[in-house]
Amino acid sequence: MKKLLLGILAMSMFCTACKKDKEDESGIDKSQIVGNWKVTNVTSAITLNGIAIPTTLFDVDELVSTFVEKDQVFEFKDNGDLKVDIGGGDYNQFTYKTEGKYIVVSDPAHPSGSFKYAASVNGSVLTLTLEQADIQALVAGYIQYLENLPVTIETGKVGGKIDITLTKQ
Repeated sequence: MKKLLLGILAMSMFCTACKKDKEDESGIDKSQIVGNWKVTNVTSAITLNGIAIPTTLFDVDELVSTFVEKDQVFEFKDNGDLKVDIGGGDYNQFTYKTEGKYIVVSDPAHPSGSFKYAASVNGSVLTLTLEQADIQALVAGYIQYLENLPVTIETGKVGGKIDITLTKQ
């Protein structure tokens, strides 16, 4: 009986002494993303008043491809520079910074000035998600690019998200 009680006591001390470590809540660290990442998948769901934008209005796939395309390579540098290979030996240059679970990419050529991605790294896979406010800014910039849309779109009613999956090279 003594051995049983000692065993239970030891086990209870072991269980209470072991504290589950909290998950790292500090977010994305720059060291996790520095290097070359190839876009392996892009999915989008862009809506207007909660309904998918019809291709008769504009082509959502074309909108997304002006922003990011499969097989592009993103080079995140330690100094905060971001170089995106757009093919043919050409690159777009940006700067980026990490803010908790977000990566903020500055784009002075875009009307909004920057895009804020929810980001997660799982081994050699980086997932970036562009959400509501930045989708609105992206659509607004695209509408300016198109110039002659047959209707007026209130970008405040645009929603959805774009998920970009990249693999470390």
